[in-house]
Amino acid sequence: TYGFSNIRQRDSVAADLGNKIRVVDTPGGGTGIAFMANIHRKPFDDVRVREAMYRAVDVERIINVVFFGDAVRAWFFADTNYERFPLGYKAVEKYVSYDPKTAADLLRAASVDPNKTYEVMLPAQAQTWVDTGRLAGEDWGKVGLKVKNDPQVLSIYLSRAGPKPGDFDITMGV
Repeated sequence: TYGFSNIRQRDSVAADLGNKIRVVDTPGGGTGIAFMANIHRKPFDDVRVREAMYRAVDVERIINVVFFGDAVRAWFFADTNYERFPLGYKAVEKYVSYDPKTAADLLRAASVDPNKTYEVMLPAQAQTWVDTGRLAGEDWGKVGLKVKNDPQVLSIYLSRAGPKPGDFDITMGV
């Protein structure tokens, strides 16, 4: 038994070894990725900014680029998260989906300074986490939220994110 880091690696090894191996896909828990804004700092204390952040990120692009299409939308609005949100994603899609125009409008309404740079603290253990942060940062920049990604080793990441209001603007929870 061998686990692959991503679908491209799996397909490459399978192509090289042909019928010498048997590839079996098994569903896994995977790793969820979420961004958290520090609501104890401006402008993230404004719900419009947090909604703009959500609407600005093209999740499908991240799934296709970072995970080579081998991922699904998860988290709170996932259809598989029935206990926490029995309506499912389709019921709220028009209110929470990717919408960069609405995101830009929300940031302007919240008077976010498009020239100020905010830090996005990322755990550096997995390249997929860093790549996801890079793409999200690009998406935020397109709508007027300028960010700088700051990958951190686990010990520094945990000490800064911490259980109390941390020393970060935006961080990634995995």
